Amino acid sequence: MVVWVALVFLLVLRGGKGAPSLIGVPPCGPGYWAVTLVGFGWLLGVSILAGRRLVRLSAVSEAAGTRLLEGDVRWSSTRAASCLIQAFLAGIVAGLVGVGGGMVLGPMMLELSILPQVSTATTGTMVLLTSSSAAAVFLQAGVAPADYSIAFGLVATLGAYTGKVGITALVRRYRASALIILLLGSLIGISMLATTAAGLLNVRDQLASGRGLSSLVALRSICSAK
Repeated sequence: MVVWVALVFLLVLRGGKGAPSLIGVPPCGPGYWAVTLVGFGWLLGVSILAGRRLVRLSAVSEAAGTRLLEGDVRWSSTRAASCLIQAFLAGIVAGLVGVGGGMVLGPMMLELSILPQVSTATTGTMVLLTSSSAAAVFLQAGVAPADYSIAFGLVATLGAYTGKVGITALVRRYRASALIILLLGSLIGISMLATTAAGLLNVRDQLASGRGLSSLVALRSICSAK
């Protein structure tokens, strides 16, 4: 909750994506990037503290001779640093192509032998944090109409709840948690194809309108001048 409140507060102060800053920070100005760096430092600091806590608790459990259960992870400094780097790269990919970071971090957690139920719950929590913070910024700026936001929010909540109940029932009936992994893999594959198709269609439209050709000509002239 503390991470979410701080994230929303910084986003409202900074503005962006069509939403003005609460304190009048101009887009892409020095103040804009200063607030962005503060937010990055805040999330990085929280991640480092959480990683150190996991490593410390794992060391205490190992020293006490605690037996690992299914889905438990024996954390080390190297493993925690690797997960931190992968999470950072997942954030970059999510920001560039518009996919959820959970679709990148989900396979990482499955690779760590974390239970699929825990993995999907964790990615769902991450999506809730990012989507709700963005929604709060848009609502505060008046960019998103409140009636549309509430309507789509209720539909999304109903769909998420229905999917959760349905998948839980299937997993319990057939005792196959692999269904969650298959659904996650299918979602990642479909998202990859959809993103690729959208990019190709965008390039086609730009070439058809002449904008893409003019950009290529301009790039060629710059390279020739150099």
